[in-house]
Amino acid sequence: MAEGLQIGIGGAGTQNSSLPVNENTGPQSPNFDEATFWSIALEVLKQGNPVGFIATGGSMSPLIRSGELVIVTPCSPKDLKPSDIILYATSSDPTVSPKRVHRIMEKRFANGKCIFFTKGDATEVLDAPVEAVQVLGKVSAIKKGRWELNLNRPWGKALNRVCFLMERWPSSKMLMWKGWRLVKSLRGLP
Repeated sequence: MAEGLQIGIGGAGTQNSSLPVNENTGPQSPNFDEATFWSIALEVLKQGNPVGFIATGGSMSPLIRSGELVIVTPCSPKDLKPSDIILYATSSDPTVSPKRVHRIMEKRFANGKCIFFTKGDATEVLDAPVEAVQVLGKVSAIKKGRWELNLNRPWGKALNRVCFLMERWPSSKMLMWKGWRLVKSLRGLP
């Protein structure tokens, strides 16, 4: 993650948000250094509120691209399932470790602990196993330019599931890219 990350308390476009919203670019928010951003974001999530931030990197492309607003809501790790996209700390201390947004590919129980195996949609290998204590929240929406993909609504759930299924069978990835281009052309996206 780069310096200058943005935070949206209360989620994008919600009535609880005290952030000004520009109809062309979405929520406007103060810039924070990375440490300050994550200390505030973790506290907001602990209080049961959603957090919005600008994605950096391309590991979840094409579903989440660098520069898009990602909304994360608090969740219970026991309720998570394969295909969910989560925000997690890369070590057991979320206050100091880097954070990552990746898709759950598999969920296992070992020695009484819940373990998640995650992967970016644009990457080829699984990440290191993620324990439940590392999970900070679940991605619930992605603001893509002027429209928002809500992963809790039917269209968002369906698109997310298709991306997950294509990741399960890498040889079918070409179909995913063709399908994504079709969706973009129907929606008029870049």
